Amino acid sequence: MTNNEDLFIPKNVHIPIYLGGGWYDHHLGSAFKTWENLSSKAKEHSVFRIGAWNHGFQPCVQGVETKNIDNADEQNAFNWFYNLLVQKKLPDGEIKIYKIAADNWQSKREYPFQSDDIEYFFSAEKYDENAYVLQKSQPDQKDEIHYIYDPEHPVLSHGAESMLHTMNEVGSLPQSECGWRDDVVSFVSPPLKEDLDILGKIKIVLCVSSDAKDTVFTAKLMEIREDGIAYNIRGSIGTLAYRKNDESSRMPYEPGDIVDLHIDMWDISWRLKAGSRLRVDISSSDFPQYSIHTNNEGIWSLQESAKLAKQTLHFGGNCKSRLILPVESR
Repeated sequence: MTNNEDLFIPKNVHIPIYLGGGWYDHHLGSAFKTWENLSSKAKEHSVFRIGAWNHGFQPCVQGVETKNIDNADEQNAFNWFYNLLVQKKLPDGEIKIYKIAADNWQSKREYPFQSDDIEYFFSAEKYDENAYVLQKSQPDQKDEIHYIYDPEHPVLSHGAESMLHTMNEVGSLPQSECGWRDDVVSFVSPPLKEDLDILGKIKIVLCVSSDAKDTVFTAKLMEIREDGIAYNIRGSIGTLAYRKNDESSRMPYEPGDIVDLHIDMWDISWRLKAGSRLRVDISSSDFPQYSIHTNNEGIWSLQESAKLAKQTLHFGGNCKSRLILPVESR
């Protein structure tokens, strides 16, 4: 649901509704749009319930405790309708959200969620032989990292939000080690000193350039646990043609120009544990979750050929490549 006519529909709903979704359900984005645009009268007694499952209500977050996941959403929906239609009890309006890695449920009344942004900056300083540093301060020195994106050899989706045929790749799953491909650039933070509760939309701003007239950049945020295994939290994609993340505003790009590219991710509720490290992988493909960009201008599906693109990530000076984490207000 992205156009104005679609968003007009929920605004005209005035009766209570039950809306169910999963953090790794491909309908989650449209479900949030529906909730956000419901009439205030409908929201007074409507429920939006979001858990740690995929489109089939199957648990899909690995490496964390899920004793309280409560993925019987059909039963929860039935109970809600029974109370409303049979018991004649109007429920209080709320968004019920499951917090991954905390294994608990919260009730929220307001959306967008209230949070405080924390920024981490990308740098070209080496973390180790396979990764670069993700740090709390903007790098002093200007620097850059290059890689070649080949549409004929895309990065395959593993740990994703939106797929059907390859549903086994959906969810929060163990990820490959840093440096597993030359066209995937990893950034790693120092260990967290305390727990952080993420709630809302994770955002990434990349200062980039390319030798193509249009191309894409992908980003995947992970948590590296103390045992050294990384699990994906959220991922997304952005194209130079729509680098302001506004689908109604296409922008021309001149190869070699350094521009800011905004990559927004879906909402998430996740507890980052003290001792864990953040990891962000930057690349230019995530297939089949996202179609392969050919590095040509125009509509993706109409392209008849593909070509290599030299991608450059820029840091320092006016180039503030950064990760923006929405941390829940306490």
